[in-house]
Amino acid sequence: MKQALKHMLPPRLLRALQRKYYERAQLKFTLASGVHVEVLSHVDWCLYNDIFVDGEYDKPIETLVSLARDGRDELRILDLGSNVGFFLLRVLDRLGVEGLRPKLFVAAVEPDACNIAEMRRRVGQQEAHRAGRCQLNLVRGLAGKRQGGAAFQQTHSYHAGRVVESSTDASKNKMQLEYIDLDQTFGEQHWDLVKCDIEGSESEFVSCYAELLQRSSAFVVELHHGICELPSVLPSLQEAGFHHGGAIAERKANSVHLFLR
Repeated sequence: MKQALKHMLPPRLLRALQRKYYERAQLKFTLASGVHVEVLSHVDWCLYNDIFVDGEYDKPIETLVSLARDGRDELRILDLGSNVGFFLLRVLDRLGVEGLRPKLFVAAVEPDACNIAEMRRRVGQQEAHRAGRCQLNLVRGLAGKRQGGAAFQQTHSYHAGRVVESSTDASKNKMQLEYIDLDQTFGEQHWDLVKCDIEGSESEFVSCYAELLQRSSAFVVELHHGICELPSVLPSLQEAGFHHGGAIAERKANSVHLFLR
């Protein structure tokens, strides 16, 4: 029955019903770090468990914490596929637990307009943002190529959206979006950490942004099996000066890998 409803209901209505269900559950909490966290959908629940419970990104986030411990008062993060902002909230949480208060400059790209609105709201609740220590530049669009457009299909699965071929028959919930030129939009600057979860466009990003990767200290990427495998991106990342720091999460459909200098 549950699966039938997912296919029968329009995505916007399904999202609204899910939100009402989770809002009634009142799954909101302020962590010891002072970071305020909310779970408002099943996707939120999955992401919360990945990022906060399992600590999926804790190893790359530790590179930022180490810089702050060593006295760095400014950190720059590029978040590609930011969803509703759980990754950034985990960064704030880990820094807060350590009593570290660097200024964060966060550039983020997200294709889903509803996710963008939610991320702005959730980050806006945080003390670091209100105090001016978390500057967020959030842009709607696709990450991967430097130019052009593609069809983005909204879903209500775990991953919440994906780039699809314009010619496919699955035209429901599909919209045409433009790729963001990251250097033109955010400036050709150094990134302390680049996080990449762009639902299958990882190969395009790695091949199109060699210079950006060369200006980055650490890179964490979710590879979607069957679309992008580790051997296809490893040579380019090694050429950019990275070594493989290992897989930090392994699942049937995807895996998360850390690259360091």
